Amino acid sequence: MKVFPESSSLTVGYIMPHPPVVVPSVGKGRELQASATIDACRAVGRRIAEFAPETIVLISPHAPLFSDYVFVYDAPSLQGSLARFGASSVTYGVAEDEAFVAELGRAFAAEGITGGTPSPRDLERLGIDCELDHGALVPLYFILSEYAKFRLVCLSPSDFDVSTTMRVGSIIARVARGLGRRACVVASADLSHKVTAESPYGMVPEGALFDHEVAEALRQGRPDRILRVDPPLRTAAAECGYTSIVMMLGSLGVGDGAPVSTELLSYEAPFGIGYCVARVERTVEEGAALGDRDSDLAAGDGFSADSPVKRRAMTPTVSWQATLASEVIESVVRSGKIPPVTPRGERPAGCFVSIKKNGDLRGCIGTVAATTASLEEEIARNAVAACTEDPRFPPVATDELPSLSVSVDVLGPSEPVSEFADLDPKKYGVIVTSGFRRGLLLPDLEGVDTVEAQIGIACRKGGIDPKGKISVERFTVDRFR
Repeated sequence: MKVFPESSSLTVGYIMPHPPVVVPSVGKGRELQASATIDACRAVGRRIAEFAPETIVLISPHAPLFSDYVFVYDAPSLQGSLARFGASSVTYGVAEDEAFVAELGRAFAAEGITGGTPSPRDLERLGIDCELDHGALVPLYFILSEYAKFRLVCLSPSDFDVSTTMRVGSIIARVARGLGRRACVVASADLSHKVTAESPYGMVPEGALFDHEVAEALRQGRPDRILRVDPPLRTAAAECGYTSIVMMLGSLGVGDGAPVSTELLSYEAPFGIGYCVARVERTVEEGAALGDRDSDLAAGDGFSADSPVKRRAMTPTVSWQATLASEVIESVVRSGKIPPVTPRGERPAGCFVSIKKNGDLRGCIGTVAATTASLEEEIARNAVAACTEDPRFPPVATDELPSLSVSVDVLGPSEPVSEFADLDPKKYGVIVTSGFRRGLLLPDLEGVDTVEAQIGIACRKGGIDPKGKISVERFTVDRFR
């Protein structure tokens, strides 16, 4: 049984899209094409009413956006209308939680985050009128139709990197807890603007792929996977709201090991633009104390990485290949030294060393063909690179070791294919080549179920236009854990 963690006052967040067309006085009938989205947004309004928060923190990507500053709307009554969309009757004024906004500013300053509300002179210079934008107003349309007994905090997600955005989310949670507020977070977010040919912005394959990754992460109860979405994929998909979602996830402790449940209420792209409605809820097992769990996480699951008595090694492995990679990683992370490697007489081959943390990718580096005299040396070299040089992640830290597991994929010879019918994403990996560019994807990866998806991801990894002239090779792997 799951229960709300009593020691936290911020336990639930919602993802809501913000297309003005779903408001009837704007859509004038077109909103009926997004009926699943409308029904789900109404359900969110009812659930918020049941939760009865004192404060709603609403993160809007259409609030004034800066690369190095978190903009926070600040007025006793936060007001706005959809007049610019032809619906002047849709006008709202919601009381601000002024104490929350003030404390948020102090907390930002203490954490070295620049944020707040610019001075009146700067607002005038920047042409900012401080009226709520449609990214806030559309979710409020559905919330206020069910519940109005709350004060509002509304801010932009800024254009920080994922790590800093998560920190901002954690600050929001800390302020709510410090003030004793019963609060929820709403991430206003449209997904890709280029999902289908119906979109006025055009269509790209990355649009549907981005939306699939986000929706499946929520459907499968793994919102932490959203934090791993490749930035080039986000850019190509022309999304609008990823950082809103990331900030909300940060406020709920996702990424720090906090237990959460998720529910994908709806996903559709009726106008070629992805609309996702979802719930993310922070929970603990009945009888567990959230404060104790947080302490365990902060201390590395209850032990000191440097303690000679309580120090734990990485997840045990069975194969000598994965054992070798694990030993190399642990030695490099703890001491900075690569242990000696004794060749076993294995044939040289390319290989990939994959590191996972609590089931999610934490590093993966490999070689298509042998670059050393033995497989043992190849594994050791790629293990070092996987834990220290993967550009998608920071180097592995000592306190992460107990949460890591390692696998090694040894590649067989590659062979060219001329027909997609000769491919099988569960059986074969692929190498896609275009000119001097090359992208590789291993077989049997979670969420990669079709040849088209496999080729698309391999192209993206290699910076290749999937619509251009490409050649494809397939290969098998022996996977060792």
